Amino acid sequence: MQENKLSILLADDHPLAREGIRSILEKAPDANRQHMADTLPTAKS
Repeated sequence: MQENKLSILLADDHPLAREGIRSILEKAPDANRQHMADTLPTAKS
């Protein structure tokens, strides 16, 4: 059986919000990777 995992890009300009959401996503069994950015241009690059 193939394992399907999510690849997640989290973009928020508040570091505390990014870290909080990241810590929640780390516990999600179907989340593969979390990429974080503080601005939309950074996220797009």
